Amino acid sequence: MNSPLSLSLPALLARPLTRLPAAVRHQPLAHLLQWALARPLAEGDFDFLDGQQLALEISDLQITLVLGLANGKLAVSDDDGTAVTRLKGRSAALLRLVTRVDDADTLFFQRELLLSGNTEIGLALKNALDGLEHERLPLPLPQLLKALRAAVRTFNQKRA
Repeated sequence: MNSPLSLSLPALLARPLTRLPAAVRHQPLAHLLQWALARPLAEGDFDFLDGQQLALEISDLQITLVLGLANGKLAVSDDDGTAVTRLKGRSAALLRLVTRVDDADTLFFQRELLLSGNTEIGLALKNALDGLEHERLPLPLPQLLKALRAAVRTFNQKRA
């Protein structure tokens, strides 16, 4: 196991989460996603996950979450190795994807996001995220995403 000094700052901040029981870690996230994506879920935008599992590996946080859809509801679980698709990236790249600072194609081309396994599911996820209208998300998510997008852009400009 890594020593605390060898972990990145994001991993150190996320490490306490790994000590919590799975239900405590996953249920709030599943409820948040279900609430935030209620409209696209009802419209079938995420039906490609029905009976499937997508592992989301946040490499710098040393966290892997598995997302699936059962009975129209999003489920979040630990990685047991059975996910048919794996999406891997650092937290900063995933944040840039979610806030639309960069699109998925750019992040894949720059090798900041890696996709393995059933690429059809990965492509369906990309299309679902591209079609997600931030303005139609429940409040206060549109404002939060807009603020995050501005913060990420400002950070990237100062870094450049």
